[in-house]
Amino acid sequence: MNMSEFAGEICTNIELNQFARILIRNGIRTKIHLSSFFEGGAYIRVEEGATEFFLENIGEEYHARGCASSVDRMYQAANKVSQVLISFDICHAFELYDESGEIIHYLHHNCPPQLEVETSSRKSRKRQIKP
Repeated sequence: MNMSEFAGEICTNIELNQFARILIRNGIRTKIHLSSFFEGGAYIRVEEGATEFFLENIGEEYHARGCASSVDRMYQAANKVSQVLISFDICHAFELYDESGEIIHYLHHNCPPQLEVETSSRKSRKRQIKP
């Protein structure tokens, strides 16, 4: 099975409920969940096709992470969200990794040159993103 992992950042200070509504109005299935790790914390769970990933609000940005059973499924889901963000001119960078941890897709819009993306992969590494 070709597992795929996803990591990224979305640079926006749009409030969590409003951000979820933007995604829903543009055809992205989402749910808001309360964090079991942070008091008062919440995150958006994106359910797109057979893929799900999470958008956690951290101040003026959202950290994105997730995994899927296939590279194609992850790409389709991440690309759909990326297209919605582009339509609202929201800065973001998404990296998709194959099962060996190699970057296989990079989706981005209007990113600062030093935007870093951290993945929750087995190797747990940081990568510097270049536009």
